[in-house]
Amino acid sequence: MKWLARRDVGSARSSHSEGEWDRWFAWYPVVIATSKFSAQWVWLEFVERKWSAGIYGTGRKKRRYRLPKKEVRQRLRNLSELTRELDAAWTRSRPRGS
Repeated sequence: MKWLARRDVGSARSSHSEGEWDRWFAWYPVVIATSKFSAQWVWLEFVERKWSAGIYGTGRKKRRYRLPKKEVRQRLRNLSELTRELDAAWTRSRPRGS
């Protein structure tokens, strides 16, 4: 049996780019900076995270976490758009002539 080199093995990388925030469930405790001088621990709730370069220029990457932004207007727009799409699909699925 021939073993694959590390460069030949695919990794489970995210489809998100390096600087893009993505939603994640914090199933273990993570630290979230609440201001410049304070932080809080968050656990067992949804947070947003992204990869970030270290502040000292070592090239080491680490995760940054933040609480999700509450964008109520965007959620309402998404909900109304979804409702329109479902209504259109419903009318297309109904038999014609009845």
